[in-house]
Amino acid sequence: MKPTERILTFTIEGMSCALPLGAAREVLTMAALSRPPGAPAIVEGFLDLGGQAVPVLRLDRLLGLPTWSPGVNALLLLADLGERLVAFPVSKVEDVVATGADSKILPMAETEAFNGCVRGLLQQGGQTHYLLDPARLLLVAEARRVAEFRAWEQQRLSALGPGQTATG
Repeated sequence: MKPTERILTFTIEGMSCALPLGAAREVLTMAALSRPPGAPAIVEGFLDLGGQAVPVLRLDRLLGLPTWSPGVNALLLLADLGERLVAFPVSKVEDVVATGADSKILPMAETEAFNGCVRGLLQQGGQTHYLLDPARLLLVAEARRVAEFRAWEQQRLSALGPGQTATG
């Protein structure tokens, strides 16, 4: 753990999670999404973000959590997974915390979390959050498949032209 790492905490239907703040880009209100036929189950749809197709990925499905239905009150957490911009539906964005003397990260072995996507358990202020590793959330095959659908959706958005949206 870095001496003072800044971390964004959020919940998905009561499950406390966290991402390094450097991976978080923006929090948006839920928006209309387009969903291409045949998209993988982890893809909720695509967000038209100023003409850029951004895949909206379901962390509940990626992490094997109970399925929930993000409704109009859900938020979209825009995140950078390496060189890929994605969004995650979340129930609530809680706080930005700095690790330090009053917190600790208990490391998790790669075998304790699928693909090692949970870096550890962040314990701070009486709460425990699953600290996600942005670089390991998607398997190589999943990332490739999402990229293929993103390219398809981007072509579709580009064909619509400026000022038109894919969702209506």
